[in-house]
Amino acid sequence: SKILKNNISKKTLKDKYEYFKKMKSKYDLIILQDISRTFPNEPNFCVNSINYKKLYNILIAYSNFNKNIGYAQGLNFLAARAIILFKAEEKVFLFLDGLINRFNLGYFLCINNNQELSKQIKYCSELLNKYCNNFINYLKSKLVNHDFFSTSWLLTLFSNCMDKKKLYICFMTIFAWKFFYSFIIQIILFYEKNLMKINESKLSSQMKELLKCKTFIKDFNTIIKNTFDFMEKNIVL
Repeated sequence: SKILKNNISKKTLKDKYEYFKKMKSKYDLIILQDISRTFPNEPNFCVNSINYKKLYNILIAYSNFNKNIGYAQGLNFLAARAIILFKAEEKVFLFLDGLINRFNLGYFLCINNNQELSKQIKYCSELLNKYCNNFINYLKSKLVNHDFFSTSWLLTLFSNCMDKKKLYICFMTIFAWKFFYSFIIQIILFYEKNLMKINESKLSSQMKELLKCKTFIKDFNTIIKNTFDFMEKNIVL
């Protein structure tokens, strides 16, 4: 984690977190808008609930701590899922920073890093063209390009899999992007026939809904197995 690399020990983590939390943030209004849309149907995240307040505090603190990113849409879901796992605000803060640095998510989130963002999306597109050719050709026939797999969908994948799948977090931590992109490929291949039946105007929203539904939870272990089989066969990925 960037926090610990900056000589902030675990003992002083809470003090540092409190420091950043109490600072004013220029992202305050945007954060308030986003957290009101974070799991609106879950009582634990309703307005004025404990988790709602925790989420606000954490996002404000991180926006002050990481000036390169500040706040980006999608961080609300990552932080919210982490709250369920870790409870203590400063631990969520530490985990969020560690996750962002482990996967270089700044490439996706940093407003000053558009060149790196383009590289990551291009690489994802190349992999999909190579391994999910049928689906990509379908998208092209509907005049939809690789930008469909943008920040929003990737962060949705991160956050929803973090919900109840702690082993998923371990896999991400150990294998990083190799696992994540392999996982994306296997999701596409597993649901390819169904995805190509969806109207292209609804494809983006339906892809996000897929990651939240019971079907995905039921199929999760099979997709994970397929992912590791794929990684073993494609070492250079």
